[in-house]
Amino acid sequence: MTFSGTGFEYKFYCDQGKISFEEAERRCQRYKAHLVSIHSEEENRFVLNLIDYGQLDYTWIGLIQERFNDWSWTDGSNPRYEKFYTFVGMGFPKYNTRACVTVSFL
Repeated sequence: MTFSGTGFEYKFYCDQGKISFEEAERRCQRYKAHLVSIHSEEENRFVLNLIDYGQLDYTWIGLIQERFNDWSWTDGSNPRYEKFYTFVGMGFPKYNTRACVTVSFL
């Protein structure tokens, strides 16, 4: 699907098993893409609709913390919009190995 606010193409992929943030990003890169970066309320709503909001416990997005308080998107863009920050931390979901962000529906 294309988001009219950016003109970019978006695709949602749902794996039957739980996968790590790193594996999710690797799978996107196979298609010359990245996990989603969200830059506005409109884009946030678009993404939530795309991933069928409420049907999953969580969904990886492309925001990572490389160093304390130093966040970046896997696509290299600057993080400015923050409304989706529903969970940040290491160890949960248990399949993540560094500070990454999910859109959480719990």
